[in-house]
This record gives sequence, structure tokens and C-alpha cells, in this order.
Amino acid sequence: MSRLVLGVVGTLLLAWTVLVGSDSWVNAHRLAEGPENESSLYRNYDPEPVIKRFRYERENYGRGNYSGASQLVKSIHHSQGFTPSFTMQANRERELLNSLREDIMLRLRMPGMTVTTINNAVDGGFTYKYTTENGGGSISVQAPVRKTTVRRYPVPSDLDDVEFTIALEEMWTRPGSETQWWMAAVN
Repeated sequence: MSRLVLGVVGTLLLAWTVLVGSDSWVNAHRLAEGPENESSLYRNYDPEPVIKRFRYERENYGRGNYSGASQLVKSIHHSQGFTPSFTMQANRERELLNSLREDIMLRLRMPGMTVTTINNAVDGGFTYKYTTENGGGSISVQAPVRKTTVRRYPVPSDLDDVEFTIALEEMWTRPGSETQWWMAAVN
């Protein structure tokens, strides 16, 4: 009976060690969020210089940003976004979108980046999908929408309050130089 108990306890201890050990191994080899696994577009993109040229300076503006990452062993998924809201001259939304498009295309022409797909929305918004040496991603710009803002004073009729969203999504994978056994070990 004591051999049976020792066998069961030994088997359970071995199973627990394998489970905890493999989980620790996976966590120790998980990709970490950081500049070494982000494209230059993701690291450096800020739409503010373009938006500043269109923003009516005598009015308030808002700027919401978010960023995050989900970390895995084989890859890391980055997401970041900007939600500016501001007052601008009426009927300049297309001009704003064209300026953002030019700014983003300039950044996507950097060495190591290739634009794979361009999607243009009817309302003027757009999405660019791209690849990099170790992954790829997309950047989407929604067309500005007019936003109702409550003020204590009237706004001149040639101004509009607008809001829109710019979203970046990027998947970064381990370099191709990683050994086959590494990738097979985490399957």
C-alpha cells in the first residue's frame, strides 16, 4: 500500500513539476513589449503636427490616446490610437485627410516597410496595411465627423467641431533566424 501511495504522490509531483515548469518556461520566453519589437512607424507616429495646421487656435481641443500590447511567445500584438477633437475651418476635412495620408505615406516609405494594401472609404477615411521585416500591421484613419459642442458663446458659422480616430495595429513576430526547435517547442 505504501508503494502505491508513493507512486501516486510521485506521479502527481512529477505532473505538477512539468506543468509549473512548462508554464514558467513559456513565461520566461515570452516576447516583451518594447522598442526592439515595434516598427519605426509605431514607435514614432504622432498626428499632432498635421492636425495643428488645421486646428483653430482660439478654441479648445482634446486629444485622447491609447496604447497596449498582448505578449505571446511567438509574437506580440501592439495597438495604439489617437482620438483628436478640435475646432477647424468648415469644409477642410478632405484637406486634413489628404495631409494625414501624405504624412503616413512618407513614413511608410522608410526602408524595411512595404505597403501591401490601400483601402479608401467613401467618406474619405483610409487604411494602409504594411509589412516589416518581422511582421506587419495597419494604420486606419476615419473621416472626421462633426461633433456638437456646448458653449456659452456662438461659434462663427465658418467653423466646425470635429472628431476622428486614427488606429495602429501591429503584429511583431520573432526573427527568421530563430531555430526550428525553438518554434517547435512552443507549438
